[in-house]
Amino acid sequence: MKIGLPNEAWHQDTASGRIGSVPFPDHGVDDFPGIATISDSRNESHHYQSAVETAAQPTGSKNHMSISIARKAEVRKDHNRHDSDTGSPEVQIAILTDRIKNLQDHFAGHKHDHHSRRGLLAMVSRRNSLLRYLQRTNRDNYLETIKKLGLRK
Repeated sequence: MKIGLPNEAWHQDTASGRIGSVPFPDHGVDDFPGIATISDSRNESHHYQSAVETAAQPTGSKNHMSISIARKAEVRKDHNRHDSDTGSPEVQIAILTDRIKNLQDHFAGHKHDHHSRRGLLAMVSRRNSLLRYLQRTNRDNYLETIKKLGLRK
């Protein structure tokens, strides 16, 4: 890794009061005797290579902290009110329950993943809100849903 002068420098034009950048002439490091070259012992190509490989992963790769489209369709089919139902409270609760179970499995091996834990708490809170709504509006569907999912009593 080499340290040299930047290609541009910020300046303030006194006549107009504007701030902008002016390109420096392209000088090499050898032109300036006071600038040292620092050798980097790390293998930067390895870091670059792993970043490229990570970016090249297919978009359909398995993400362990969310559910697949096929799994979501299966859960939706088991809990929907009618064929085209995608947003009823029963379906939302079932999908959230599946995601929560997946995250609980994730935390068995990643105890210090506090960022995902915050997401888990948000999902649990959202599911509780939906359960309270369903209990208030349709008691029979509420009891059937918690029995199917094995929630609460």
